[in-house]
Amino acid sequence: MAAKRKPRPQEVPSPPIAVRHTGLSVLVASIATVFMLALTVPWVPVRGATIGYFDYSWMLVLHDAIATGRQFGRDLIIPYGPLGFIATNIYDPRTYLLLIIIRVLMSLIVMRVLWEAAAKLFANPLAALPWLMGIIVLMGPGMSASQTAGNNFDPRMLGGAEDHFFSICALLALLAYFAVHQRAVTGGTVAMIVVLAAASLTKVNFLMQDIVVVGAISLDQLFKPPPVRRRWLVPVVYVGCLALFYVSARQSPASLRQFGWGWAAVTFGHMDAVGLPGPGIDLIAYLMIAVLLVCLIGYVEWKKRGRGGLLPVAAAAALFALLYKHSFLRQDFAHATIAPMAAFAAAIFYAPIAWKTSSGKLFQGVCLTIVTLAGVVVWSSLAALTGESLPELGWVALVRTGDALEAVADDLTSPARLHAEWESQRAALRRDNPLPLAKIAGPTDVYPHRQDILLAYSFPYDPRPAYSSLFATAPALAELNAQHLVGPAAPQTILFDIEPVDHQFPALADGWSWPELLTRYELADKTGALLVLRRRASPGKYRLVPSAKLAGAFGQSVAIPNAAAGPIWARIYLHRRGIGRMISTLYKPPLVQMDVQTRDGAVAEYRLLPELAEQGFLLSPVVSDQPGFAALMSNRQAELTPAQVKQITISVVDGSQELNYDSAFTVELDRLEIYK
Repeated sequence: MAAKRKPRPQEVPSPPIAVRHTGLSVLVASIATVFMLALTVPWVPVRGATIGYFDYSWMLVLHDAIATGRQFGRDLIIPYGPLGFIATNIYDPRTYLLLIIIRVLMSLIVMRVLWEAAAKLFANPLAALPWLMGIIVLMGPGMSASQTAGNNFDPRMLGGAEDHFFSICALLALLAYFAVHQRAVTGGTVAMIVVLAAASLTKVNFLMQDIVVVGAISLDQLFKPPPVRRRWLVPVVYVGCLALFYVSARQSPASLRQFGWGWAAVTFGHMDAVGLPGPGIDLIAYLMIAVLLVCLIGYVEWKKRGRGGLLPVAAAAALFALLYKHSFLRQDFAHATIAPMAAFAAAIFYAPIAWKTSSGKLFQGVCLTIVTLAGVVVWSSLAALTGESLPELGWVALVRTGDALEAVADDLTSPARLHAEWESQRAALRRDNPLPLAKIAGPTDVYPHRQDILLAYSFPYDPRPAYSSLFATAPALAELNAQHLVGPAAPQTILFDIEPVDHQFPALADGWSWPELLTRYELADKTGALLVLRRRASPGKYRLVPSAKLAGAFGQSVAIPNAAAGPIWARIYLHRRGIGRMISTLYKPPLVQMDVQTRDGAVAEYRLLPELAEQGFLLSPVVSDQPGFAALMSNRQAELTPAQVKQITISVVDGSQELNYDSAFTVELDRLEIYK
């Protein structure tokens, strides 16, 4: 006779967390709230020169987009979304108040979740204060007002707190639901889902992180044993808020498909373009901490729920993996601290939960060890990237709190202060970048990325879809920008410069558009800070005449024919191996370098983006500055003779060529013939 199966236990809903409102608890909560608001809300906007004009420009464009109702995916393609402006720390008079209101509300919601956890985990509010402060400091790293003032950009300092704040929000929402609220959908859980919905429309990285959190909570609610009310509340709130925020950002539902396509295109194209090499020890140390944290969470969840605890463990592992890509694809001072700080914040948040799970001294010692190691990793990352220590990060947080309080007081006593500073900054941009106003008329665009200058002059801004050449890193986006120049929406005036980043070959940035620029525009002025190109009444034509097909090998020079008969257009086919694509997905693409020797004997090293190189670009002559492009537009070939390419050598300088590419590649050369 079969044994009777034990009845499945009915899960008793967790009682609401009782928050003690003693005088001491109110004081501690007030102190923590002041720090949270001071460190995570941009009360002190940063200046363009401090964060770099490229970053300042895309932030300005995000504010301009929400103010003018541009459609993301149709009018604007960028890794940020319709609410991207709230993930910035700059001032725009049209949107700054809205930015402050949203960020204040977000910070207060996060503070409520943290305080609920503190009330459950700590009997003494004073013991909770350092725990709260540790997490808050990691959510809002940044520069003090003195470091952001003027034009003294210090690349050792962290750029801003937005990526840290939104990434840690996702981790806190996950851990609070499973470990603090014991899988109950409380008011705090719902409020955090609203925060995640807003964050999902700011940047594609946050969308992926938030989908993991919302998906884990939704699955847990779906498969919980009865009685469970409102099983579908979490996904309904998340999707409903996404739709509400999307429409509130003046986006049309008809643009949604284009928005999704644009995010996918710019994300995958970005991988080859923005990856930077960095010390492997930072990556290894972070992965070690992430594995230890996942094991700690797994042990606690297994003791509580057995196999049912696998879901939060899998979700935490997925978040740490996404953070790893976010931080270590572009391993620079602005990114490489995000994942270590998020892991440290998660360790601080979860350690008291794990401590309460077991009274064994060995296990408690393991908890302390993991928190200590996570702190050491952050300290090491700070020291390597910014020259600062972990205690100094805490000191800067205190200074920034004073800056924030002073800024709020100044805004109350002098409401016009920020606007006056903004006007002063615009005037400085105009003074430092003079332009011939009489030569500029009609809708205007700027290449590659100095939108800050264009907007400082209040020219009618008419951006191409991938609005910055440095975001048009996928062939589909480069082609879309070129098609924009052909269509009726093409700008009447283009302000043009050549300013590649990460030492990329100059003609790769929107290089597919260069033939259209050369035939559909004429040089109107070259005396200002930027070249002024005016749209021709009767556009010219161009054609690519096949010239040569060459075989090349990594590390060996390839001779390039003389370009005296006309500019040479190249398509370079680097044959990527399957294992190389896997490495690019799991880690980052290898960095490909092209050494270029010109007819004058000079040799220069450039970064080559394989997909854009395969699409095609102007190889010879090397046009690396405004005078060179002006000579190219005016067909003054003699001036460009020294810049004609004699030979190229392609190599992999970060990564393994053998694992990523076949040893041989193909170079197809065409002569670019222009008829005006």
